[in-house]
Amino acid sequence: MKEQAIPLGEQIIKVEQHMDDAFKNNSIDPTSLKHYVSKSAKLYSELRFVHLSTHLRMMKLLSSQQVELCNQLRGYSSADPCENIPEDHNSELWRKHNACEE
Repeated sequence: MKEQAIPLGEQIIKVEQHMDDAFKNNSIDPTSLKHYVSKSAKLYSELRFVHLSTHLRMMKLLSSQQVELCNQLRGYSSADPCENIPEDHNSELWRKHNACEE
């Protein structure tokens, strides 16, 4: 995954930087904005696929006990994820991702 993800991340950063520069230089127009947004979205989509397809492959390699342990370590086994935020997770992002009420 790392071999595929890092180059995609670097490409995303370049596209976003070019778009930021175009805004700073007031050289962006609707056509170029559409290009940057589309390119960025395509790269994010590819990165997300690399990430999630790795999880999918991992699930086929692990035993059911290993999958259960992974899910517990990632904080996915709780009946109420809003009450049990994993220690190594950003609590604000976790709550937002799990639609927790403030």
